[in-house]
Amino acid sequence: MISDYELFNQLCTKFGVCPPIEISNAMKIASSTGELRLPCLSIVVPVCEVIGRVLASSCKIKLVDLSDCMLVSKGLSKIFDALQQGTNITYLNLRGNNITGPIVSQLGYIFHHNNTLKCLYLEWNNLGTNIEDFENFCKGLCVNYNIEELDLRYNQITPRCAEFLSDVLKKNKSIKILNLAWNTLGVQGGQLLLNGMKENNSIIKMSLRGNCIPNEVIETIDNYTYKNRSRKIVSQINMMKDIEEASEAIFKENHEKLRNNSNVFVESEVSNVNKRSKEKHQMENHIRQSPKYDNTNLNSTSIVALNIFEKKNEKNESANFHSNTDIAVEEDNSKDSDLNRKISALNKILHDRTSFVDLLTDEISVKNTEIDSAKSLINQLHQKMNELKDKHENYVLEKTKEISNLIETQKINEENWKKMYKELEETHKTVVLKNKEWETKVNRYEREIHDNSVEIISLREKLINESQYYKNIIAQSRIKIHKVKKEFEEKENKHKLDLNVLKNTLKETTQALEECQAQLQKTRTELRDTLTNLSDVKSKLNDLEQINIKYNKLEDCLQKLKNEKTLLEDKFTDSQRSIASLKRQVNALQGELIEPQRRYDLLKEELNEEKNKTARLKQELTEERSRLKEQDVQIQKMNQQITILNSQINEIQLSHADDIRAREREHKHLKEIIANREQDLNDLKAREAQRAGQLYAAFSKYLNPMDATLIT
Repeated sequence: MISDYELFNQLCTKFGVCPPIEISNAMKIASSTGELRLPCLSIVVPVCEVIGRVLASSCKIKLVDLSDCMLVSKGLSKIFDALQQGTNITYLNLRGNNITGPIVSQLGYIFHHNNTLKCLYLEWNNLGTNIEDFENFCKGLCVNYNIEELDLRYNQITPRCAEFLSDVLKKNKSIKILNLAWNTLGVQGGQLLLNGMKENNSIIKMSLRGNCIPNEVIETIDNYTYKNRSRKIVSQINMMKDIEEASEAIFKENHEKLRNNSNVFVESEVSNVNKRSKEKHQMENHIRQSPKYDNTNLNSTSIVALNIFEKKNEKNESANFHSNTDIAVEEDNSKDSDLNRKISALNKILHDRTSFVDLLTDEISVKNTEIDSAKSLINQLHQKMNELKDKHENYVLEKTKEISNLIETQKINEENWKKMYKELEETHKTVVLKNKEWETKVNRYEREIHDNSVEIISLREKLINESQYYKNIIAQSRIKIHKVKKEFEEKENKHKLDLNVLKNTLKETTQALEECQAQLQKTRTELRDTLTNLSDVKSKLNDLEQINIKYNKLEDCLQKLKNEKTLLEDKFTDSQRSIASLKRQVNALQGELIEPQRRYDLLKEELNEEKNKTARLKQELTEERSRLKEQDVQIQKMNQQITILNSQINEIQLSHADDIRAREREHKHLKEIIANREQDLNDLKAREAQRAGQLYAAFSKYLNPMDATLIT
């Protein structure tokens, strides 16, 4: 017959598939051991098809491990088709293969047709993502009566899926171990599983860790599984009692038959002996009563007759004995054959019983080792609990110290912040007041500058009118002033050109101001990003001091401007005087007209400088306001962080207390389980001792009559 490895190679050559070396080696090992292990391998769809066909035709392979292979849905469907056709696989591991969608429903169809699978591991998949497919999966489980162990950890099973699982618990009577840890069943799912466990008598172990199920529900489910476990043990014990009673009844029946047969044989022999003795006495009496012989011949004749009679009787007895012995031997042979059969059956029963006793002793030894390991674990847990308590105490002390230090630092910081906040408020108030004063001063200066510009324009108009008037006067003396007029016109043209140049410069300055505003906005955003830490507060305070110094400098500048204004006023009076002198002296008009134009340019430049200074002051004021706002925001954030830290500390303390309580509960639960197991083991030991005594007594009873029969 072709081995599985040869069939695998033939199918690979037939389909033109080149399998990896790891898969071929695993198949070679599986053909001899019956265990196909392919964990953490990348398997292509054609190779999956070949593996499915090999599994469908194999009689040896009973264990298949495809964990963490991340198989494609097509490859999984090919393997599931083989399982659906019928295989000898009893153990299947499909951990970490991303099983979702229609593949889940295909697993349900496998449960309808497969009758060999007993252990199925589906950890780290996505069975619960599609509810309809999960429903088909659970319907297949309801119909299957062979699967005993099912692992569904990390499968995103929701409370809606728990409804179908409760139906499985109600209908399936073969599942003994069910693992549903680390899913999303929740309170509703736990209640549905509890309702299903009320009607289930087969599950002896169920894991529901990490499902957000209340502890009360988990404890009730554990109680149901414990009842099922104890019920199963009791049923096994009752079955063994029935077997023992049946074997004892068969043994008693055989023993009684042997006793009855031996009693019948003995009674027949005794009756034969009595008959012979009676016949002998009758012959002696007959000889004595006969008249033919006298007393002398009586003894000889009687002795000869008796001897002849005895010989005949002996012959008859021997013949009867031989016939009886032959019959008895035949009967004994038939009975011995029956007895041998029964003894062989009893020996088988005893052998099974001894094997069972050995198994029980092994289990008892295993249980004792488990108890010892549990005791060692309990001691380790005690040590760990003590260590954890010490660590917890140290941790609590450290945390209390840290909390006290944090509270002190918080108080100090709050005091510092309050002081800083008060100082900042005071500085803010002073800055606001100064801003208001500066704004009023700036407005006043702007008004004065506007008035001065209006006056200058009126003066200019007056000058132009006077110049025209003087031109008319000078026109009378064209000959003398013709040269002067040309020069004056040239100067006027130059003046116009200067005015145009000034207008262009004003436009350029306005554009530059707009660009400066855009750059200032960019710098504001950059400053908002950079000013995030508390350490910048000191630098900001230093900046505020520098700003105060700047403010003092600005006040000095303002005083200088006032002085310059007074000077300008003086100059303006001088210009008025010069205008009056111009009226008097026409010849000096040219020089005096140039001087006010220069003064006008200077005044414009000074006005532009004052406007730039006022704009800078406004920008600095806005920046200070934004800085103050950001400082307030940072202070609020710090307060929020302090409150969050306090809440986190409280939560840590509460969670630590809950962990300690949960560990104490687990410790109590372990103690109860160990006590129950010890009681069960003691009961089993006592029962096994009683059964061993009963078996020994029955075997001794059986051997005593056999020895008696052999002796007879």
